[in-house]
Amino acid sequence: MMISDLEIGQNILVLRYSLNIRKTIIEDHKEVIDSEGFCWFGKMGSVTSNHIIDAVLAASKPAIVLYKKGHLYLCSFEAITTNKPQSGIPTYYESEYVIPSCYFKLTEIEEAPLELLEHLIVRSSKRKLSDIFSGQCMASSFFVSYDKIEDIPNSTKTGNKRVEKLKSNDDDSCKYLLDGICRNKKSTNYTYVCERPLNCKYKRR
Repeated sequence: MMISDLEIGQNILVLRYSLNIRKTIIEDHKEVIDSEGFCWFGKMGSVTSNHIIDAVLAASKPAIVLYKKGHLYLCSFEAITTNKPQSGIPTYYESEYVIPSCYFKLTEIEEAPLELLEHLIVRSSKRKLSDIFSGQCMASSFFVSYDKIEDIPNSTKTGNKRVEKLKSNDDDSCKYLLDGICRNKKSTNYTYVCERPLNCKYKRR
């Protein structure tokens, strides 16, 4: 997937990854794509909210960005599941202690220039992702728009792109959450995607 494939205003999910889990995490997933035509990339922590997934899949060419300091990958995104896939995952998912909360089906993983961060605007804070990454930030995922933030329709039809209906992350049970984004100023996830909706000590019904 190329940057030229992105549309102005397109919603994108950015996932941070760590080499602490696997030094060759990107290479391993790309090898699976080369052999099977796709791979499932596991996300640790909480399941991404339905609202965000629907907005991302609404694009003509849905995209996910994988990021670690100094490296950025633009990925073609097709579906999500909360069940462990039986195929399309690197072998280390079986041999090491890796238990993702959900899996994203990717058909392309291509390295992109870091300058792309200048064009990704976090929807909650209206800040450029490049500015956020230049400081201290512990959040592991970001809901962003490419170059311009546009309103999201109340309901988005994604057809059969999604493998299955996501397990609810119980958004409605916490009044601090708005579309999956934490609005509690005391929380470390304030203005970001909630990473612990089921066990957050600040949760309020």
